[in-house]
Amino acid sequence: MILNKLKIFFKIAEIGSKTKTPDLPSTTPSPASASIDSLEIIYQVELFKRIGRSITLSDKGKRFLPQAQSVIWSS
Repeated sequence: MILNKLKIFFKIAEIGSKTKTPDLPSTTPSPASASIDSLEIIYQVELFKRIGRSITLSDKGKRFLPQAQSVIWSS
Protein backbone atom coordinates (compact mmCIF):
# COMPACT_ATOMS: atom_id res chain seq x y z
CA MET A 1 0.00 0.00 0.00
CA ILE A 2 2.81 2.45 0.85
CA LEU A 3 4.56 1.45 -2.39
CA ASN A 4 1.57 2.63 -4.43
CA LYS A 5 1.55 5.93 -2.53
CA LEU A 6 5.27 6.36 -3.20
CA LYS A 7 4.68 5.70 -6.91
CA ILE A 8 1.95 8.33 -6.95
CA PHE A 9 4.23 10.78 -5.08
CA PHE A 10 7.02 10.12 -7.58
CA LYS A 11 4.75 10.60 -10.59
CA ILE A 12 3.22 13.81 -9.21
CA ALA A 13 6.71 15.14 -8.42
CA GLU A 14 7.84 14.21 -11.93
CA ILE A 15 5.02 15.91 -13.80
CA GLY A 16 4.03 18.57 -11.26
CA SER A 17 0.34 17.76 -11.29
CA LYS A 18 -2.09 15.60 -9.38
CA THR A 19 -4.51 15.48 -12.31
CA LYS A 20 -2.20 14.17 -15.06
CA THR A 21 -1.15 10.74 -13.82
CA PRO A 22 -2.87 8.43 -16.33
CA ASP A 23 -0.39 5.55 -16.16
CA LEU A 24 -0.98 4.92 -12.46
CA PRO A 25 -4.08 3.16 -11.11
CA SER A 26 -6.61 5.21 -9.15
CA THR A 27 -5.03 8.56 -9.71
CA THR A 28 -7.94 10.83 -10.24
CA PRO A 29 -7.28 13.99 -8.25
CA SER A 30 -9.01 12.82 -5.06
CA PRO A 31 -7.14 9.50 -4.66
CA ALA A 32 -3.88 11.16 -5.67
CA SER A 33 -4.44 13.91 -3.10
CA ALA A 34 -5.40 11.34 -0.48
CA SER A 35 -2.20 9.39 -1.18
CA ILE A 36 -0.04 12.47 -0.78
CA ASP A 37 -1.93 13.54 2.35
CA SER A 38 -1.44 10.06 3.78
CA LEU A 39 2.32 10.10 3.12
CA GLU A 40 2.58 13.53 4.71
CA ILE A 41 0.82 12.24 7.81
CA ILE A 42 2.84 9.02 7.99
CA TYR A 43 6.19 10.79 7.61
CA GLN A 44 5.07 14.02 9.34
CA VAL A 45 6.43 16.22 6.57
CA GLU A 46 5.01 18.59 3.95
CA LEU A 47 6.05 17.06 0.62
CA PHE A 48 4.52 19.70 -1.67
CA LYS A 49 3.92 23.41 -1.56
CA ARG A 50 0.40 24.13 -2.73
CA ILE A 51 -0.27 27.48 -4.32
CA GLY A 52 -3.75 27.73 -5.77
CA ARG A 53 -4.09 24.85 -8.20
CA SER A 54 -0.36 24.37 -8.70
CA ILE A 55 2.01 22.28 -6.64
CA THR A 56 5.77 22.11 -6.35
CA LEU A 57 8.02 19.96 -4.23
CA SER A 58 8.87 21.44 -0.86
CA ASP A 59 12.48 21.36 0.31
CA LYS A 60 11.69 18.26 2.38
CA GLY A 61 9.87 16.76 -0.60
CA LYS A 62 13.01 17.23 -2.69
CA ARG A 63 15.01 15.34 -0.06
CA PHE A 64 12.31 12.65 0.18
CA LEU A 65 12.21 12.04 -3.59
CA PRO A 66 15.49 10.04 -3.90
CA GLN A 67 14.45 7.87 -0.97
CA ALA A 68 11.08 7.19 -2.61
CA GLN A 69 12.84 6.37 -5.89
CA SER A 70 15.11 3.93 -4.11
CA VAL A 71 12.16 2.09 -2.57
CA ILE A 72 10.26 2.02 -5.87
CA TRP A 73 13.22 0.76 -7.89
CA SER A 74 14.12 -1.92 -5.35
CA SER A 75 10.60 -3.40 -5.37
